[in-house]
Amino acid sequence: MRLAIGKWLRFTLLIACIALPATRSAANFVYIFSLSQLYDEAEIVAALRIDSAEPQFVAGKRCGARYGARMLRVFKPASPQRIPAAIQFGDRGGDGLSEGKEYFVTLKRIEDPETLYDEMYGRGSRWSEVADLWHLPEGLSRGEALAFLGCNGLNAALHYEIAWELAEGDAKVPPPLPSAWPATIPKRADPSVAEQWIVSKPELYLDSLGGTR
Repeated sequence: MRLAIGKWLRFTLLIACIALPATRSAANFVYIFSLSQLYDEAEIVAALRIDSAEPQFVAGKRCGARYGARMLRVFKPASPQRIPAAIQFGDRGGDGLSEGKEYFVTLKRIEDPETLYDEMYGRGSRWSEVADLWHLPEGLSRGEALAFLGCNGLNAALHYEIAWELAEGDAKVPPPLPSAWPATIPKRADPSVAEQWIVSKPELYLDSLGGTR
């Protein structure tokens, strides 16, 4: 049975709180979910081109980015006719995506700021660990934290969970890496980047994840 978004978030926070005290490097972070589970959790799985990237700020601090993109190919849902050719989605993470580049992405929605905030503290998470995962500044009041998590309405938009850059028929798979990888999808280490994989012609293998060609 598919995990609810709230349960997914709690599990992800649990893994992050275990991994992050040992290192702040994303290269050492591994998703608790397999690639197939990340695919199943997504509302949209697609290849797209980034047309615009607008950083979002709250009280002078970057809380995320809003992207405008054009769909190149939709793998999920099975009836892509209802997905517009142009789409907007968000990023609550670090370096973000680049204008003009193409990516393979999974898009999903996250919880509202109040639920997210209450779940963070309901688990007894240390603020430093939560800040690492959500890029929250330390020392915020509840109201300030909710405004930051809301990120100018960005919380209501689709967000990318994985984003692999597409170039010359290959997909670059950066960390965090899925916890399990289908044997049907060949991958190789990227000699130029530590702990990054390369998948050639990824569109050929999406059937093994429940996608359509």
